[in-house]
Amino acid sequence: MDAPLTLRFDAPVTAEWVRAHLTISPTVEGMLELTDPTTVVFRPAGWQAETRYTVRWSADAEEAEVRFAAFPDGRVPLPILMYHRLSELPADAGASTREWTTAPAAFRAHIQLLLAHGFHVVPLESMLDYLQYHTPLPPRPIAITFDDGYRDFAEAAWPVLREAGMPAAVFLIPGHVGYGAFLTWDQLQSLVQEGVAFGSHTLDHTRLKGLEDNELRRQLQDSRQVLEERLGVPVQMVSYPYGAFDERVVQAAMEAGYRAGVTINPSRYQCRSGLFTLSRLHLPYDAAPDELIVRLMR
Repeated sequence: MDAPLTLRFDAPVTAEWVRAHLTISPTVEGMLELTDPTTVVFRPAGWQAETRYTVRWSADAEEAEVRFAAFPDGRVPLPILMYHRLSELPADAGASTREWTTAPAAFRAHIQLLLAHGFHVVPLESMLDYLQYHTPLPPRPIAITFDDGYRDFAEAAWPVLREAGMPAAVFLIPGHVGYGAFLTWDQLQSLVQEGVAFGSHTLDHTRLKGLEDNELRRQLQDSRQVLEERLGVPVQMVSYPYGAFDERVVQAAMEAGYRAGVTINPSRYQCRSGLFTLSRLHLPYDAAPDELIVRLMR
């Protein structure tokens, strides 16, 4: 409730000049300070709970307006999208397959809708920086993730994302790499070079809840170690297989050296205290693409 409001400019400013052109309504007491020549931070005495604020900027024929709300639990609208496979399905495909598969055309429509509605896709790590350190994000930030590491990420998803200039994070199962429909290590190396981020989805997609201590540690620690050795990049995030986790799993993930964990809890909100229980949204195969914007605006 006392999170700072940070303003960044493309030219040097003074706190006095900013103060003369900035209004916050409803009014809130606080201190405005210049932290560097182009960055001004407003430190509030305290935002009112569940109150909608409007920050309005007006100077030299330029106007801008930002709205936000403050929540006591640190909840903020930071949606993370979750995908698995991109594939065309036959009419008789089972319910589970239809739940976790996205048609390539629908995925392209999702990306076009995000662009049309002013969403800015950011690296998942940037969201963590915001939640931990208040590092500023662009308007309407959103992250895109893929679970399992199927080859169709490289064939159908990444070309669309790359063309749109959008980053993504893929959660890999080391024991599945190179087999069947999964990405190969060579493909993964190429994707690393192109800026794709990678996390762990455990060694072999084992349900973590209820595992014995040694096996729980092995699934989390060894998968991270294998991925870091083979990809040559830090692996900071884990996705819990089947969305199954509890306090013991979260503690083990923290001890394994991860920075955050993602779930399949369907919400567009994240909590600053919940880095290891990040929520994600997904649409089933038969959902109309426009439903994505409905869920993001809800």
